[in-house]
Amino acid sequence: MTAPGGGGRDTRSPERVVVDLAIRLVLLGLFTYLTFVLIRPFLPIAIWASILTVALYPVFAWLRARLGGNGVAAAALLTIAGLAVVFGPAAVLTSSLVVSLDHMVLGIKAGTLTLSSLPDSVTALPLIGEALHRLSTLATANLTDLLAQYGGRLLAPGAWLLALAIDVAESFAAFAVSVVVAGFLYLAGPKLARRVNEAALRVAGPRGADFVDLTGATIRNVARGVIGVAVLQALLVGVGLIVADVPHAGLLTLAVLVLATIQVGILPIVVPLIIWFWLTREPTAALLFTLYMAPAGTIDSPLKPMVMGKGLATPVPVIFVGVLGGTIAYGLPGLFLGPMILALAYELVSFWLQDEPRPPDDA
Repeated sequence: MTAPGGGGRDTRSPERVVVDLAIRLVLLGLFTYLTFVLIRPFLPIAIWASILTVALYPVFAWLRARLGGNGVAAAALLTIAGLAVVFGPAAVLTSSLVVSLDHMVLGIKAGTLTLSSLPDSVTALPLIGEALHRLSTLATANLTDLLAQYGGRLLAPGAWLLALAIDVAESFAAFAVSVVVAGFLYLAGPKLARRVNEAALRVAGPRGADFVDLTGATIRNVARGVIGVAVLQALLVGVGLIVADVPHAGLLTLAVLVLATIQVGILPIVVPLIIWFWLTREPTAALLFTLYMAPAGTIDSPLKPMVMGKGLATPVPVIFVGVLGGTIAYGLPGLFLGPMILALAYELVSFWLQDEPRPPDDA
């Protein structure tokens, strides 16, 4: 009897062939599982590093050309700039957040923390006017009683915000490490791209390269349309809050950045701020604040479709649904994984629905 894989005719029985194949598949599956367990802690960093490399490689290529073809210097400069972008705003916002929380804790311990009362005109607001005025009066007179009555209701949102802040902090840490890893991937970019194209060719045939190009274009467009617009909105709102001397501007700016990034939108922050400004400040100042904050809060609506759909055959609604669904399913990395998966699925379905060339009638 010829040994398996040794050449010649295989004289094994069908039952033996099935058993050998099952054993090989089980061993292969076990090996794959053990490999996944080993690399799972590093998957977030690998995903972010890959996303950054694809999104910023055009910038790296432009910088390398300006430096006379010195790829190492270009990668180093881009890595340093990326770390500055990550840790610069994060340090400022964290410092402001710590100061705000420290002030609140000291005020609660000393019993000196008070809230500004709303004017009597707030009662003219429909539906919520009376409730707001009563709540404001209670908060101004005795904040302790207010916390005793409504503190339980505030615990659930507070716990959610704390969990969200922890998740954002962990994402910042993973993102910082990914920036460094991406610095090495820039240099190996062409070689990695060839490997990916070869794998796509074996999996998807001649259209494999098109799918790879679509993935890269989707990542770059989402990076500009989601992250870029979120940073722009946070910058505009933060400047407006600082100029208007709004308390806890750093904490509010951080909330704007997070909500804009995860696609919740910043209107839940901007609208209450505008209402508060009209209730507590002079009409002229409130009008100027409204004229500035209203466009800053809605600037994402025209910008995102323009940026995310640029150069892509995939419809913008597909990309936008992918961003929302990916964020819900996978967290912050889902911002890119979601639209990338949906764009590929859309192209696959479109290719499948295309009419096949019909043979001649006499065939």
